Amino acid sequence: MRILIPLAGLIDAGKEIDRLEKQLGKVLKDLAQTEKKLGNERFVRNAPEPVVATERERSGELGQRRDRLESQLEKLRELT
Repeated sequence: MRILIPLAGLIDAGKEIDRLEKQLGKVLKDLAQTEKKLGNERFVRNAPEPVVATERERSGELGQRRDRLESQLEKLRELT
């Protein structure tokens, strides 16, 4: 469940944008590393299936997190 609370006037939008951008940068870096592994045929072919499955799951989770952070950043930028 997600609860949305209007934040206008309650937070420093600039600081929150900086914080979210930092998180997004880390997520993008982790996602690129995961996708690089999954794009490597040798890794996918030679790694145990549970390891490959974990990386695929991680990639999906990171993609969802990226989307949420980008959405939050867009909404905060509208406040400024």
